[in-house]
Amino acid sequence: MRSQTTALKVKDLMTPSVVSISPVESVEDAARVMTRFYHRDGFENYILNQISNKIGDLYLRFIRFRFYEVDGMEVCRVTVQSSQEPAFMSHKGKQHFYVRTDNGSRPFEISDATKYMIDRWPDILV
Repeated sequence: MRSQTTALKVKDLMTPSVVSISPVESVEDAARVMTRFYHRDGFENYILNQISNKIGDLYLRFIRFRFYEVDGMEVCRVTVQSSQEPAFMSHKGKQHFYVRTDNGSRPFEISDATKYMIDRWPDILV
């Protein structure tokens, strides 16, 4: 089972297609923007709620948060384990399929998504 780990500033935390976070310099700044007060639980809760609303509760089990102090700033490390089945993002009443490629996520058209899913998850789609 593959997993993807990313450690970076909050402004780069997620692809814009999943959650939009205002340009900020630290977890503290992001939490103030999002919840008007700072605490890690509020920050995690915000991110998890965004994922729950846009992808679904089933996929929350694949996400882990860790916080670190780096150069006087708090940095959030988010580790996302690969799912054993396709996950679709809901946006404006439509479902979209994205594939993580290197340091970005790419939306796939239906024909490419179908080919990708058959190749990636042959046991559940055949």
